[in-house]
Amino acid sequence: MILHDVSDIFLHAAKIALFYNNLFYARSFFVGLILVWIAGRLFYYPLVMWTVYSSRPRDIWIVDALYLLPALLYVLDWIWFVDIVKVAWSGAKEDVTEKKE
Repeated sequence: MILHDVSDIFLHAAKIALFYNNLFYARSFFVGLILVWIAGRLFYYPLVMWTVYSSRPRDIWIVDALYLLPALLYVLDWIWFVDIVKVAWSGAKEDVTEKKE
């Protein structure tokens, strides 16, 4: 689960930078979030999941059922990634941090 925690650092750093109205650092941390998310959650996490799954005990059926939860988490990672890309894309088209009056 450490692969999931690394991206949280960039997310919270971007939030702090936005709180202090520093858009350069906020955007930099957001780009870092996207890169770390792709590497950690979308690339390395399934590799680790497959390594653990392939070395499981094959004679206990409940163990197979328990591997469904990390697989569902991987599906959620993709759903959240799509949302992050939508926010990034809308921010590229217009500044989403501007307050409309």
